[in-house]
Amino acid sequence: MSKFDFLLREIQADLDIEQLRENRIRSFYARQRAMLARENLLHQELQLEQELLDEYPEMAEFIHQINTVEMEMKSKGFRKILDKM
Repeated sequence: MSKFDFLLREIQADLDIEQLRENRIRSFYARQRAMLARENLLHQELQLEQELLDEYPEMAEFIHQINTVEMEMKSKGFRKILDKM
């Protein structure tokens, strides 16, 4: 192997390492954006729920049932809930 080939391999290795770093950074920021989007959606959902309750207090039991089913789906897994139905 010539010195030139060796240098090319080292340069390629450095480029590969840099690409991995960039991918990690992009992945981190993508996860952060997704987390913020979920938090924003949750905030909007809670706000809509409160507006609904303010306007239609009789909907409280219905909203409670929806929230209960949603929590069951999250804790037991969606497939198990569907199997029960």
